[in-house]
Order: sequence, then C-alpha cells, then structure tokens
Amino acid sequence: MSGVAEMAATGEVDAEASALFDTAPYTIPKLDGHVADKITLSFGGSVELDRLIEDDLALVEGLRLGQDVALRVECVVAGKGFTHTSKADDEEQVGYTAKLRVHSVVVDG
Repeated sequence: MSGVAEMAATGEVDAEASALFDTAPYTIPKLDGHVADKITLSFGGSVELDRLIEDDLALVEGLRLGQDVALRVECVVAGKGFTHTSKADDEEQVGYTAKLRVHSVVVDG
C-alpha cells in the first residue's frame, strides 16, 4: 500500500506529511480493509462517423499517425471494481478501476 493511501486509511499523518498533503478531504475507495493505491479509468468502445457529414470527414482527414488529439468523449459507466496484485517482495497493490464505454464524440473548435 502506498504511503499516501496508508495514511489516508489509518488517519495517521505525521506533522511533516500533514504540511505537504492533507488527505482528510479525500475519500479514497477501499474494500475489505484495503485502500486503493491507484485509481484508473479504462476506455473502450467505438463511435461510427457519418461519411456524408463534412465535419465528420474533416475530423478523420485531419488525423495524423502519432498525433495527439484533444476530443471530448461521452461515455456510459460499464463497470467499477477492485484488483489486487501481490508482488515478489510481499508488497501488495490494490487498484480501483472504472470502465467506461464510449458512445459519442464531440469535436471542440
């Protein structure tokens, strides 16, 4: 368990850490006494574009391999859950993931 997650779970924060980061206002997901060390979003799905709409065609034509693209996607929450991994040195990691299925895309600008 990471230091921040452990401190948040137990409520034990030393004075130096308290000055750097106050975990009190955060509700970190936990299950069966384990606090999530990392929280992730997982995206899946696809959006079909209309080949007769010029904005859709311009979007596709403007894409270049390796290019970063800023898009706003709209999703439905398809699932949420915890994972647990034990590492070789007896360290454990607890993850919390929300799975999102993309159903539409909005191009800003």
